[in-house]
Amino acid sequence: MATLAIISVMLNFLPMLPIQILLTNLISDGPLLSISTDKVDEGELTRPRNWNIKLIGRFAKFFGGISSVFDFVTISLTLILVGSNIALFRTCWFIESTLSDIIVTFAIRTRMRFYKSMPSKILLLSSVVFGLLTVLLPYSPLSEVFEFYPPTPFLLSLIFGVLLLYFIVVETVKRFFHEKGARKRVGANPSDLLSNKKGDFGINYSLGTVTPGLPPSKLQFSRYADLVDMIGWLDRCLAVSMAGGSSRSDSWLSKQ
Repeated sequence: MATLAIISVMLNFLPMLPIQILLTNLISDGPLLSISTDKVDEGELTRPRNWNIKLIGRFAKFFGGISSVFDFVTISLTLILVGSNIALFRTCWFIESTLSDIIVTFAIRTRMRFYKSMPSKILLLSSVVFGLLTVLLPYSPLSEVFEFYPPTPFLLSLIFGVLLLYFIVVETVKRFFHEKGARKRVGANPSDLLSNKKGDFGINYSLGTVTPGLPPSKLQFSRYADLVDMIGWLDRCLAVSMAGGSSRSDSWLSKQ
């Protein structure tokens, strides 16, 4: 909706009525109610994931920018073709905006090509249902309630063409986005992950050894098995401490 705020300043009429904006949000959120039933790629289950706010921010800016570009393309073409028919302009943008939110889900839900990662049947079915509702609504008796104007077949074809191009672009550039993020992670300085300011013990699970570094409470586990190993290691440290051995273990445990 950032595009809506920008374009509103440039036009002498509201590009979309408040009730149409609410309807767009309602319909586009419909399929997302079933996102919990979606299938997760096997590669995403190899290790626990943490929220990465920076990644979410970069993701929103990157793909949100692409969406805005196609919004402006649709607006420009529609303004040229519909003339002074404001209701038709609003209807065309309603269809494009709502459908773009629905179809882009199938591109960004996976790092693989969309056809290599099948969504859940519920997500797919709900997307089809809400997509058809979006297209058919301007031709129904409810069109008067929402002040829609039925678009011509040519305008519908134009909207579908823009949506197809939008999906192809997102599907193509998402690989670049994820590869760039992967290069940043690989290029990180390992010493940043093993700082020893307090002299606490940490476990380097990638090597399977105990090394000076982050305390266990700060570690990010790459496998569930790592958690089991950690519990076993702490148990051994506790046993050694209770037996009066390993002064270094005593020192570490006392800090905890």
